[in-house]
Amino acid sequence: MDMLRIVDDEPLAATADGSSQGADLSSDLGPEAAEALSSEAFQKLLQEVQASTSSEQQASKDFALVSPEPGFCVKTDMEHGGKVFINVCHSAQVPSPPSVSDEEISMAIANLDNSKFSIPMSAGGEHIEVDNAGKPCSVYDVIINSDVLTQLENRLGMRDFLLELVLSLLEAKHGLSLNREYKLMKRRKNMGSLQPQYCRVKKRKVAEVGRPMKLMEELEAEAEAGSDQPELAGETPRHRLTKEPEENPEFLILEVETPGLLRLHARPNVYFLHLDLPTPVIATEVSAQFNRRTATLTVVMPVAKSNS
Repeated sequence: MDMLRIVDDEPLAATADGSSQGADLSSDLGPEAAEALSSEAFQKLLQEVQASTSSEQQASKDFALVSPEPGFCVKTDMEHGGKVFINVCHSAQVPSPPSVSDEEISMAIANLDNSKFSIPMSAGGEHIEVDNAGKPCSVYDVIINSDVLTQLENRLGMRDFLLELVLSLLEAKHGLSLNREYKLMKRRKNMGSLQPQYCRVKKRKVAEVGRPMKLMEELEAEAEAGSDQPELAGETPRHRLTKEPEENPEFLILEVETPGLLRLHARPNVYFLHLDLPTPVIATEVSAQFNRRTATLTVVMPVAKSNS
């Protein structure tokens, strides 16, 4: 039985018309094998391999092995028990966050909203160290850009905002459930030895980071056409809708209790609430505030005045 093998001793060179030159495979192979090599299916497969190789080469340029420097260390624990230390370390190789004004970052911090201001970071795997009591403990290293570390002292609430993102990243990557009550270690910058990580060192393009939210018209059009998105579901939370003032209201105020949620957008489909409002509101002026201590979402909706 004839055997077909591909060797790289004599690479093929592409010509201007897309054909290849180099070794004359057809002269060494039988007519059936030569026909197979020139078939459309084989050429398509060859193009896919070349595209995959190019993509992998580009990806390798976007990442590098990073050895971080100490930053600060916090101690917390699992919700079911177990001490955890987090080394927040830094490197100039990690991409820096976008430049934003003090007002913009204050709004992001107040609402725990990283949709407009995100901090690139890399989380490593667990490594076991020994605490002061001689007991083993879990340690995780998270690397941020060095410039972010200098902003923590100058921007109020920046450290708490950063740590919420750090805890969320560790939970998502390693399936953890971490307590939000943490302690900043004043006498040590890191627990154990910092571990090198293979990190993204090139900023993502805008298209890779995300895309704008869909307009209401787009959502309605999808609903009419039949969307493939899964239906929203979840427990109906306790809520209260009030008018301010009661007579001829200027605002509708909705308070929603969400026990178990530590931040918005944390876990989808835990709660679902559909309400018919008693009066039209100005959608573009609606504001919301989430209180982490009480796990309560407060939505303030200005009432649309009638033209009559």
